[in-house]
Amino acid sequence: MNKDNGGGTTKNPGVVSKVGTLAFVGMTCALVANVRNVPSVASTGWAMFFYMIVAVLFYGFPISMIAGEYAGMFPKAGGPELWVTHSLGKKWGFVTSWLLWVQMFPGMVMVASVLAPMLGEVFNNHALGNNKLFILVCILGVYWGVTLLNLKFDMAKIVGKIGIWLGLYIPVSILLVLGIAALVKKGSIQTVL
Repeated sequence: MNKDNGGGTTKNPGVVSKVGTLAFVGMTCALVANVRNVPSVASTGWAMFFYMIVAVLFYGFPISMIAGEYAGMFPKAGGPELWVTHSLGKKWGFVTSWLLWVQMFPGMVMVASVLAPMLGEVFNNHALGNNKLFILVCILGVYWGVTLLNLKFDMAKIVGKIGIWLGLYIPVSILLVLGIAALVKKGSIQTVL
């Protein structure tokens, strides 16, 4: 494989590997509006739509505009680390890279902590799923497994294509269909609520 200008590996020299729009939207939705959060969002009622619109307009939209501008100025692989390195120097580029890695740690812990109770249910061993040492081993195993896989492969691109469909688009579609079926069966929104 040849190296591209951005440091990643590609089959064609000079071509930067990119994540598609559908996969990018799915990954973003999976971070902030995944299926695990749907019950919490539903419990707040219709007011949550207002808060979601405010978040998109005053946080998501400006961030996407800034990221789009920087990505156009610096098309090489690297993202925020590359942008800060070009703007403020290598030291601050490293700080940015480190901060992005550190901010993912709590999220990875939350995602990985779900694995132990699920494995306890699979093996019909509830004590195992609630064992703190087993939960810690699962968290560390998932965290370092993902870290090591990311060193070798572009896991966002690989898992993004399959995982987004299996973990977000299909479950949300099923929830939507079941919600409409419940609405039709009960007759009105007030009856369902």
